[in-house]
Amino acid sequence: MQARMDKMRTTAIGAAVALTLLLTTAGPAGAGGLHFRHCGTLKGPGARFSILAYKARCPVARTVFKAVFAGKGRRRRDPATGQVDRVVDGWICGTAAGGFSCAKPGHRPGTGPSLNALAQ
Repeated sequence: MQARMDKMRTTAIGAAVALTLLLTTAGPAGAGGLHFRHCGTLKGPGARFSILAYKARCPVARTVFKAVFAGKGRRRRDPATGQVDRVVDGWICGTAAGGFSCAKPGHRPGTGPSLNALAQ
């Protein structure tokens, strides 16, 4: 039963991360009219990244991505996909096409706070 709950939670988080990246790359305000705050840029692995936050404050977004880029946080392997993610201050962060994305667990996909770092 616990394994099934973990798989459902993991699938929901993965869907939230994918949806967030899709919406942030669809246009300036996102495809669904979502408003992402632009929180400046940070130097990351191999590139400079634009930092975006949805339902989260910019200082939080910058702090989380600084930790992710520095390799900090707890490593976690997704039981459903095998992907290795990082958990930083309750944010589950992973790589995605064109950058990184973080989601807060406990929300329906696409409705909770999310952070994105998109390569420039």
